[in-house]
Amino acid sequence: MKNFILIIAFLFTFQFLHAYEIKVSSSYKYNSWSLTDDDRNTAVTELKKAALKKYTNEKFSGNKSAYREFKKVEAQIQSNIDDYVNVISYLVDDNDKKNKTLNLTAKVEILEMDLEYIIFDSSAIGNAMPSEISEIAIFTVAAKAKKLNVFDPKKTAVEKISTETYNSEISQVDNTGAEVTTSSESTDISQSGGSTEFKSSELEYGPIQGLDEQLFAKSAQIFNDNMFEPIDASQFLDSSISEEYITGDSLSRDTKNYIYKTVIDYEIPFLILSKLKVDSLATDPDTGMPMISLIAITEVYECERFCKSIATVGPERRQAIGNNENEAITNALILAVESSSQQSVDMMNAKGVR
Repeated sequence: MKNFILIIAFLFTFQFLHAYEIKVSSSYKYNSWSLTDDDRNTAVTELKKAALKKYTNEKFSGNKSAYREFKKVEAQIQSNIDDYVNVISYLVDDNDKKNKTLNLTAKVEILEMDLEYIIFDSSAIGNAMPSEISEIAIFTVAAKAKKLNVFDPKKTAVEKISTETYNSEISQVDNTGAEVTTSSESTDISQSGGSTEFKSSELEYGPIQGLDEQLFAKSAQIFNDNMFEPIDASQFLDSSISEEYITGDSLSRDTKNYIYKTVIDYEIPFLILSKLKVDSLATDPDTGMPMISLIAITEVYECERFCKSIATVGPERRQAIGNNENEAITNALILAVESSSQQSVDMMNAKGVR
C-alpha cells in the first residue's frame, strides 16, 4: 500500500509539467592556444548541466521524494543532456582570450515531459525495493597506535668538489710559452633519514577519544547530500564492539551476527562499518609539519532478512598534516571518512542503490 501511495504522489507532482525556461550562466576554462569547436561544445554541455542543476534545485525544493527519484537517473540524464536541455538564445557569449575562459549566459529550455518519463520509469523500478531504502546505519571506530615513532624524511645530499692546477711550460723548439691546465673532480653523496612502514601485527592500538561525533557528522553530510538518511549506530550498538574492532583486524562471528541482527531488528536496510587505524607519524618534507598516516577500510551491507556485503572501500592509506600531532590526526581521519563515504555512495549508486 505504501508503494502505491508513493507512485500516485509522484504522478501528481509531474502531470502538469511543460517546457520550463530558465536563465543560467557558466564559465569554461580551456587549455588550447585559442578557442576550438571542441572547447565550445564542451562549454555548452557544461552550461546545460548547470541549467539542469539549477532547475532541479528550484523544482524539487521541499519535495524530497521527487528529488530522490531524479537522483537515481541523474547520471543517465547528464550523459544525454541534449535530449533534455536546449539553448534558446545566448545573452552573453564572451571569449576572454587573456584568461582562456569562455563565459556564457543563456536562456535555456528544460524539456520537462521527457524528464518526467525517465524519472517515472525509474520510480516504478525503484518501488520494488525496500520502502525505507534511504535509511543507513553508520558505525565508525578510530584507533591509534599506542606508540608512534617520528621518522625524518629521507634526504640525499650531493657535494661536488673541483680543483684546477695551472702550469707554464717553455717550448724547446721556438722558446714560446704555453699554459697547461689540469683539473680533477670528486663527488660525495650522503643519505640520512628514512622510515620503514609499520605492519599492523607489530602495533598495539588504543581508541581515539573525542572525535566520534565529528566523524559521524562528516560521513552523514555526504550521505544526506545523496538522499540517504544516516543513523548513528552507536546509539543502539553495544560500546564493547569498539574495543574488539580496534584491537583486531576483524570482528568475531558472534559480534558480526549481533550487529546484523540489531540492524535488521530496527528495520534499517543499509549498514556502513568503517575502521580507521593511525599507524605512523612523520615530518612533512615540504612544510616541516607533523604528518599522520592511517589505513582505512569501509564495508557496506544491505540488510533485509540477512546482511550481505554490496561494497568494500579499501584498505587504503591516507595522509594529512597539521600544526601538531593531534591536529594532523584529526585532519587525516576526516579526510579518510569523507573519501570512504563518497566512494561507498558511488559504489552503491553503480549497483542501482540510491
